[in-house]
Amino acid sequence: MLPAIGGIRPWTDPEVISIGRLPMHPPAHGGSRPRRSLNGRWNFRLFDDPDRIPATAVTGPATGERWTTVSVPGNWTMQDVGDHPAYTNVQMPFDGPPPRLPERNPTGVYRRTMTVPARWRADQMVLHVGGAESVHAVYVNGSFVGYGTDSRLASEYDVTPFVHAGDNDIAIVVVRWSAHSYVEDQDQWWMAGLHREVYLEARPPVHLTGVVCDAGLDSSTGTLTVDASVGGREPPGAGWQVRVAVETERGRRVARPAAQPRASQILVTASARITIQVNRVP
Repeated sequence: MLPAIGGIRPWTDPEVISIGRLPMHPPAHGGSRPRRSLNGRWNFRLFDDPDRIPATAVTGPATGERWTTVSVPGNWTMQDVGDHPAYTNVQMPFDGPPPRLPERNPTGVYRRTMTVPARWRADQMVLHVGGAESVHAVYVNGSFVGYGTDSRLASEYDVTPFVHAGDNDIAIVVVRWSAHSYVEDQDQWWMAGLHREVYLEARPPVHLTGVVCDAGLDSSTGTLTVDASVGGREPPGAGWQVRVAVETERGRRVARPAAQPRASQILVTASARITIQVNRVP
């Protein structure tokens, strides 16, 4: 049985969207953030059902003749491991009714090590899983970190409390069929696996986690409203502010920069809204 979640079987419950996952946000990549790609060859073992996975598959050594290697990103259904793609048009690939799942539910255990530099220990370390079909669970050094759905969206996890400087073991368990498969059903090829990039990123203890911009125009006067969310390992304290400027493509500033010196606080996240007026918009 999978550690921590094997008994509750979240892949069978359509109301369980995530466990321990960071809030989802629009893609935003800071150019200076240190990052370690985890793409490449992973140790891999395929099971017939998530209920049949022993805890040692995610906590013990990934060795033995039943283990092989697969490429990440990549669907295991295209890598000759004994489970193949399936195509359906108007029907589900298995009998219902929702949220019933088939008796055979192929589940892959991915294993590898990742190296954490000692200089990252002051930062928030985030594991990014770009896409996993259908649902996935993350373990680091044998401890359960989190669980995510939404096979075409990225899931991120704060692994700071689970890692140490040097080599760390990571396991990602991907369940092919879930209650959410009914929601994602369409005319398509059904695949399975870690089909998008995986990486570990070091983020400052306080950083922007999301930015949404809403632009408007009244005659020749423009307005730009920016909603920014701030998060990290710790809440922003005294002296922190969100500052916004508007520039042309050539870098010429067209409005006076604005700042919100005090963000509204909710737990360890904060938000700020800033509106800038731009005159004589061509």
